[in-house]
Amino acid sequence: MIRIINVFIICAFLSGCATVATYGNKFEPIPEKDDTYSFKIYTGGLAGKKQARMRFDVEVSDFMLKEGYNSYELLQEKWVAIPLSGVEYIVEFKR
Repeated sequence: MIRIINVFIICAFLSGCATVATYGNKFEPIPEKDDTYSFKIYTGGLAGKKQARMRFDVEVSDFMLKEGYNSYELLQEKWVAIPLSGVEYIVEFKR
């Protein structure tokens, strides 16, 4: 019984150690490429590509509504470990 409680406590602790953030980043237009933007989601703790992608999906939806886009194509998804871990995305939006 104590072993089960210990496992539960460890899992509860670790579940709070996965963070994703934009730190105020916005979709940055890529020069000379219409409707193409770069964006980075930073990750920390146990967060990885999956958590970053979930946050990216929220950010993309908000951006599309705000800017009047109907859809997008994800051109690149790249894990970056240094200097701050995260995932860099390049996205082409369509009207």
